Amino acid sequence: MEQLVGMLSNAPGGSGTNDYEQLSNKPSVNGVVLSGEKSAEELGLVSDEELEQTAQELEKKIPAKTSELENDSTYQTEEQVDQKIQETEGKIPTKVSGLENDSDFQTGEQVQQAIGDVEKKIPDVTDLEKSVEDLGKHVEELQRTVDSFVDGNEVAF
Repeated sequence: MEQLVGMLSNAPGGSGTNDYEQLSNKPSVNGVVLSGEKSAEELGLVSDEELEQTAQELEKKIPAKTSELENDSTYQTEEQVDQKIQETEGKIPTKVSGLENDSDFQTGEQVQQAIGDVEKKIPDVTDLEKSVEDLGKHVEELQRTVDSFVDGNEVAF
């Protein structure tokens, strides 16, 4: 097989160059054509010093604590919570007696009165013993009367 060696000339397409400076349509940054040595300032870029200064200024503006933030929500601050506590102090009952009795619960006085009323209806134990004793006498008398009928004895009424 034979090798073909040669150069192409008059090939279609554009013409090229080996020299960057001879290029047409060179790239640019911020409207500045990239040709030769250009500084960041010439290209409209921020310098290291300006970048550091801007970072420091921004750090000063960023709050480090929540207390430094603007409260644009419905969250309450500590001062607002303390104020609400002070406003309600003394209004919240600490004893059952301080509550409104809306369930008809009985007070201690009412319970004692009811016990006293019941005690008045219960006979005294000594009266009860006497009544039992009298009842026993009546039962004995009744028994004698029944016995006399059974025995055939006459009983006077």
